[in-house]
Amino acid sequence: MSQSAPHPRLQAFGFAVRDARERNGMSIEALAGAADLSARMVIGIEHGKRNPSLLTILALAQGLGVSPGRLIESAEAWRETGA
Repeated sequence: MSQSAPHPRLQAFGFAVRDARERNGMSIEALAGAADLSARMVIGIEHGKRNPSLLTILALAQGLGVSPGRLIESAEAWRETGA
């Protein structure tokens, strides 16, 4: 069975989460703990393979110390410019 490529918006959101995490000097495990998520979930989101619910987006934002809107704005910027 072949796996399809991640949806561009999910991939962009994953890039935004990873960028915010790295800017905060956090490991995947640290973000997972701060957001009360599994590391596997965070990895799936960062790779664009998981479609996070609103509650998950809110938890990620809180764990990263940013607004949920900032994460989404960053994701849209990634999608539009690739950076």
